[in-house]
Formats: sequence, C-alpha cells, structure tokens
Amino acid sequence: MQRRTSSGFTLVEIAVVVALIAILLTAGAKIASGLLEGAAVSVTQKKQQAIKEALINFLHRNKRLPCPDTDRGAGNTLGFVSGPPDGSGNRVAGPDSDCAYPFGVVPFADLGLPQEMALDGWQNYFMYRVTESYAWNRPGAFNDGTIGAIVVTGRNADGSEKAITPVTDPSVFAIISVGSDGAGAWT
Repeated sequence: MQRRTSSGFTLVEIAVVVALIAILLTAGAKIASGLLEGAAVSVTQKKQQAIKEALINFLHRNKRLPCPDTDRGAGNTLGFVSGPPDGSGNRVAGPDSDCAYPFGVVPFADLGLPQEMALDGWQNYFMYRVTESYAWNRPGAFNDGTIGAIVVTGRNADGSEKAITPVTDPSVFAIISVGSDGAGAWT
C-alpha cells in the first residue's frame, strides 16, 4: 500500500492562526486607543493653559474678564441659535451691562485666539464659567485678593458629589472640557 502525503494546513492549524491574529489585533487596538486618549488629554491640557493665559492677559488689558459666548436662544440648553459659536461674549444691553449668562463657550474671538484653540482634544468646545461680578463692564470690579463664587465639583465612584476646588477659596473662572463623549460638565 502506498500512503499519500499532503502539504497543506489542517483546519485546526488555520483556526489557531486566526485566533492568534484576532488576539494580537485586539491588543493592538487597545494600545492604539490608549495612545490616542493620552494624546487628546495632553492637547486638552495645553489648550486649557493657553486659554487661561489669554484670560489673564484680557484681565490685565480690560480690568475685567470676558463674558461667555452664549448666543442664547429659546429652547436651547447651551443657547446656540444655529451653527458654531462666534467666539464673542454675550452681554445684556446697557452701559454697565452684565453677562447674558455666566456659563457658555470660551469667548475665543474676544481673547484673540483662533477657533481651533476653543476645541479640546476630542474636538468639543471648551466651556467657560465666570463669576459674574468680575465680568462687569465697570472699572475696578476686579480687586486684588478677592475670591470668586465658583466651586467646581465632581463625582466619586459611588456617584456622590465631591468638591474639586476648595470650598473656602472659590474660583473666579473655570475652563472645562466636556470630555470624549461631549456629555460632561454642562451644569
């Protein structure tokens, strides 16, 4: 009797190779995802620092902080009537006008920044909250040694609130990234 030899792969060998490739691709995708997330966080932090410096420069020039860009319209949570924000802070009409609303998008045009600087690492607009008394159009509204009215809070793992800024030293302004899904920090 003569025995035939075959020079191919068995079905089991092919299945093992496919399983190994799937494992390697999954691990590679997780590593790539982690690297992309880290890059987005880094870009966000750098842009937040640049916005902070622009706000401080605005304060030195104008003796007040800018109002947030709100363009509030009926029925809109953030208030954009249509399209992207224009980058200009919104005020109530009048000579000593206050901000239309203390929370909105970073007023990038008022700060002399390009629109892309108002986008975090995930391409969502940075939110901006200001203590209203520091954004008034009144000379001397901002005095050395005064504190703001903003207490930034987060959540613990169990869902309970925790203060991120000290309650004894509230902030004058906050620059907030809404995160990768765009759903955070709206209140």
